[in-house]
Amino acid sequence: MTTQESPTGTGKNTASPQISVAGIVMRDLRKSLPRRNRPIDTRSQPPTSITLHYNGTVVRNRSLEGELAQTVSNAHWHMKPYILSPDGGDGLQYHLVVFSDGSIAQTRDLEDTLWHCRHEEGNNMSIAVQLPLGGNQDATPAQWEATTRLFDELIARFGMAGRRRVLGHEEWSDSHCPGPRLMFRLMQWRDSEQFPAPRLYRVLYENANVRQGPGRIYPAALQMQPGEIFAAGHEVRGENIGGNDRWLHRTDELGFVHTSIVELVDADKSWQPPPSADGPEQSLRYLVLFDELHVRAEPSVDAVVVTTLRQGETLVANGLVSGETLGDSANWVALADPQGFVHEHLLRPLEQG
Repeated sequence: MTTQESPTGTGKNTASPQISVAGIVMRDLRKSLPRRNRPIDTRSQPPTSITLHYNGTVVRNRSLEGELAQTVSNAHWHMKPYILSPDGGDGLQYHLVVFSDGSIAQTRDLEDTLWHCRHEEGNNMSIAVQLPLGGNQDATPAQWEATTRLFDELIARFGMAGRRRVLGHEEWSDSHCPGPRLMFRLMQWRDSEQFPAPRLYRVLYENANVRQGPGRIYPAALQMQPGEIFAAGHEVRGENIGGNDRWLHRTDELGFVHTSIVELVDADKSWQPPPSADGPEQSLRYLVLFDELHVRAEPSVDAVVVTTLRQGETLVANGLVSGETLGDSANWVALADPQGFVHEHLLRPLEQG
């Protein structure tokens, strides 16, 4: 939020270069706005959220020329000593600005860490989007449509966890920004998101990476093994691998998985071990330790019961998979005959021979 009204620069250069960010064509104002030559921090990881700001005080001239002049004024205001710090900021503290006519400008590099919401995570990991309006002013229809379209594209580009990761400044710290009208619009827009029901997926290959973002440039958060089951709520667009740019966002928010290395779990299809380059694995045999033992369709106590076993029966299995943790173990035995899953603590492995 900015409280300065009077521009100290003209802001009349409406013929600024055009760039494309997240698939949206916009003005590039990064080199035309006032800046102070001082080092700043940059983000090494992809942003995880977006923060909405407004101007605070009324913007009297809401023509494009007036709003460009206001943006120049805001940059000067942010550089004043003791406004953001004793020495002042290095320039405008918003990455993107959306004007009343629906046009958008990039005003800072997206990886710049800016002082825009008085919150460590918000400053370090959030993209700041500002609308030059204030007081009781509201966004124009074209302005709000462009703003929400920008939000959706940034969410998809950086693999953020849906619209709930778009916050108002006031949700980070004690502030009235982005004002009651924009905050109401933001909450309505967030609430309108249709969350798909989570679906279960099965890993097909060894050492399958779960990435921190939707692409191989992002570090691996963990690795999965064949047969592991996980839930994903929705797909996002990311790095294109083999003609496929769809990535699954795990519902536990551990990261992203490329759709080519998993298969959708079909409730009507029995589990089969993934193919091995070394040929079929040797079958394992287990002894049932308890009577009325349930074999589950998935490695979880809440999964459908496939069949019931009796104490002393011997079983043929394909190996272990990761599932719901019981006691101190998340290992479940993937049975070949009968087909299904039983937690390892309920069985005893038999010597092979």
